[in-house]
Amino acid sequence: MAKRHRRPSAPTAKTTVQHGQRLPAVTTTPSCAPPPEPLEIGVLIAAIEFGVLDDHLARLGAAINNRYANLQRAEELIASSHLHVGDRMQLGHNLRPLYLHGRAVTVVEKDGDRWIVRLDEPVGRFADGDLRVSSTQLDPLDEV
Repeated sequence: MAKRHRRPSAPTAKTTVQHGQRLPAVTTTPSCAPPPEPLEIGVLIAAIEFGVLDDHLARLGAAINNRYANLQRAEELIASSHLHVGDRMQLGHNLRPLYLHGRAVTVVEKDGDRWIVRLDEPVGRFADGDLRVSSTQLDPLDEV
């Protein structure tokens, strides 16, 4: 492997063991148990950056992705529980195309986990005025 492609090695603590000396016992906690005390995020990030956890990156990535997906699902369910057909809303700033941001809409119907909304003023490629959006892409209407 070329030198420029190598990762910086993690700092390691040098331990010398003399003949006959016993190493301290290592105790582990089950992976499903919560940490006994608050985890310092800086320590975890440093361990990842220095490669200390390279053998566990796939598991860490999967756990982070699962947690993020669960948080998004919960946020979507909460936002969806506040919506009803006929509600007046505005499109949020978390959707594309950008020219839709802040446009006034009326909730027309629920379609699975998405909502069909009708633009007050059709614009761009949305000439029919209907859009299919998630509940987290809708904000309360700023009445002027």
